[in-house]
Amino acid sequence: MKKKTQSFGSFIKEKRLAHQPRLTLKKMAEKLGVALTYLSDVENNRKRPFPADRIELFCKLLELSDEERSEMYDLAARDSDSVSQDIADTIMYTEEGDYARKALRMVNQGKGSVELWKELIRKMENEQ
Repeated sequence: MKKKTQSFGSFIKEKRLAHQPRLTLKKMAEKLGVALTYLSDVENNRKRPFPADRIELFCKLLELSDEERSEMYDLAARDSDSVSQDIADTIMYTEEGDYARKALRMVNQGKGSVELWKELIRKMENEQ
């Protein structure tokens, strides 16, 4: 199992500080439409991660890549003990989600391997 190495708060703080031109906490809070104290609390892991609309806005403002966006959603989910908001509907309300849930439950039972998952992902990437 992948270990928690970074929090949502540290991720967004790192991205905000690395952005050029540099965004102050105050400026970022204004752009996100949230209170400065709230953003500070999120960055310092005293408040729960943003909802999906703020995650999307943050990604847009900082021009994050698709990979960074996915990581941000995953960190938010991990810190909230929930499913990533960007895939929750797919997991719960589609036929593909039915199969994904079944496969993940099989993994919990010790079936399947990392290599099998890697092969599945390679096949799916080649379908496009």
